[in-house]
Amino acid sequence: MSKIEWEYDLVEKPFCEQLARMGWQWIEADTDLPETSERTSSREVFLRGRLAAALKKLNLRDGQPWLDEARIAKAISDLERAAGHRLMEINQSSTQLLMKGTVVDGLPDWDNGRPQPVKFIDFDRPGENDFLVINQFKVELTSGRGHIIADAVCFINGIPIVVAEFKSPAVENPVNAAINQLLRYSNQRREIWPTQYTENEGVERLFHTNQLLIASNFFEARASTIAAPPEAYLEWADTSPVPLSTVAEELGVVRPSEELDEAAAELATVGPEEGGRAGTPLFFRDAKKRPEALRAGPGSNLSSQQILAAGMLRPTHILDVMRNFTAFTQADGKTRKVVARYQQFRAVHKAVHRLEEGKSKPKGAARDERGGIIWHTQGSGKSLSMVFLVRKMRTMERLKKFKVVVVTDRTDLEAQLRETAALSGEAVRPSDLDKRSRESATSLTQRVLSERTPDIVFAMLQKYQDKDKQSVGGEKLAMTIVRKEKKPGRDEPITEREVTFKETIQFDEFPVLNESEEILVLVDEAHRSHTRSLHRNLRRAMPNAAIIGFTGTPILSKEKTETREIFGDFIDKYLLQDAELDGATVPILYEGRTADGMVIDADSLDQLFEDMFKDYSPAELAIIKAKYGTEGDVLEAPMLIEEKAKDIIRHYVGV
Repeated sequence: MSKIEWEYDLVEKPFCEQLARMGWQWIEADTDLPETSERTSSREVFLRGRLAAALKKLNLRDGQPWLDEARIAKAISDLERAAGHRLMEINQSSTQLLMKGTVVDGLPDWDNGRPQPVKFIDFDRPGENDFLVINQFKVELTSGRGHIIADAVCFINGIPIVVAEFKSPAVENPVNAAINQLLRYSNQRREIWPTQYTENEGVERLFHTNQLLIASNFFEARASTIAAPPEAYLEWADTSPVPLSTVAEELGVVRPSEELDEAAAELATVGPEEGGRAGTPLFFRDAKKRPEALRAGPGSNLSSQQILAAGMLRPTHILDVMRNFTAFTQADGKTRKVVARYQQFRAVHKAVHRLEEGKSKPKGAARDERGGIIWHTQGSGKSLSMVFLVRKMRTMERLKKFKVVVVTDRTDLEAQLRETAALSGEAVRPSDLDKRSRESATSLTQRVLSERTPDIVFAMLQKYQDKDKQSVGGEKLAMTIVRKEKKPGRDEPITEREVTFKETIQFDEFPVLNESEEILVLVDEAHRSHTRSLHRNLRRAMPNAAIIGFTGTPILSKEKTETREIFGDFIDKYLLQDAELDGATVPILYEGRTADGMVIDADSLDQLFEDMFKDYSPAELAIIKAKYGTEGDVLEAPMLIEEKAKDIIRHYVGV
């Protein structure tokens, strides 16, 4: 086998074979004969026969098909003519149609002749859908002057959902070349590099309904969405919730072929591609730097392509990704399509499993077993993870009626979460209508929390407390010293007096707001202030709620113990090192720096202190210094802050 043939034999063919093992049908097309890919012309991108059959099968009346040819043609036309002018606009409209379906004329004897909904995909019954992969899928350019040949296109019910491009591991920068080809095919190079590319060079209609783009050389496979730049293509490093051992057994992984060994050795010699991407591909990592499941045991030797295909393209998984783990967001004035990363997909599945299987206190648990901590490093998309979690819950019979309470103490994060939560189409409370009431913010929040409705509630921490109903108690700390005093005057005697310093740590007592078990509280930045008083108050306000804490900040050992005591065990971890190796976060280098500080007139100040408190014992002086000369007073001194700011600027300019 020549190295030219590696692209098909080592990359493309194994990809299609793996999909076939997972339940996809596989057709090898002849690029000169469109009928071998179930089309009458290479200009077509939908497999109209399969789509028509799926529409008839999935949309029933009293268990029987009812759509005629005219209604089927109308539904297909709605999808082919989705609203929008630019590719991203059309893709967003098409994705909405795939999620929610369209409407066609009803029947005179049914529901008073009203228009009826028609679905293109059955997300609730994955097995009812038609999954097909076609390799060497040729599509003519709109201009008619040329064509593209996609290495593999995955169809669900005849609708193109995934496009994959493969390269031999022997060519120069194979993954970058594959990504560049996907960008050319989708006509997006001119969007990303407008000064280099100005011509229409692709077939955008193939990507109107696209949900995933894949570039692979077998040893390194990366996925992203339309219009994403090359650096946004990332590996999928987990097959969860299906174990790696199951995937290995499914694939019948045995000793690699001689050609595969040769290709691996050659790639290892060349090293990682120079593509401007951060991170280290799985293939080039030491075992200890790979995700835990890939370090040893069955399935640990699976390739990047095999892991990605098993993790993202298993029929149930790709439907899940489309329905619950894809979002359109606004950034820099542009619409961007975002698909979850593997750690988000894994964490959400672990979380809903715990919510379904864990016991609540009313069901006999000593403490609620449904919550825990999701520790995902900063920059890994915690707010979107919360949205994906809510979306997933809303598709699950046992969880869809939960009220979800998002607890934060930062207004900027509340605004961000409101924007991302709107992506799931959820009711967000307090709503504008709620805010028109004459209630105080505290009363409004408490009323919304007390309602047994399946909505999302954003609760700022301070809104939980009512100043008129604060607890009159509290935890009091006291320290008593014997203080020597002398009134002015040479002949005045020195007297002793006991002085007690008291400080009350006040815990506001929240009322019981809602005793339902069907409440999930999502606590942002769970490592910080959410200890003792907050935990006590959350539990009092919603005593039977499940609580999941999100944090992305390294937790100190003491804080870690307190955090775990409050929220429970870890649900999922994705640490900074994982994100850096994946290329999801640029490496952070820590450099210890000091800012010299000194106390002005220190000698005279010390003398003044001794003069003023000369009659106090060393123990008393230590107490006074501890109370008034604290580390915080020093660190917050304006002049010291100014010096630190100057040092930061000098260092930044000098790098």
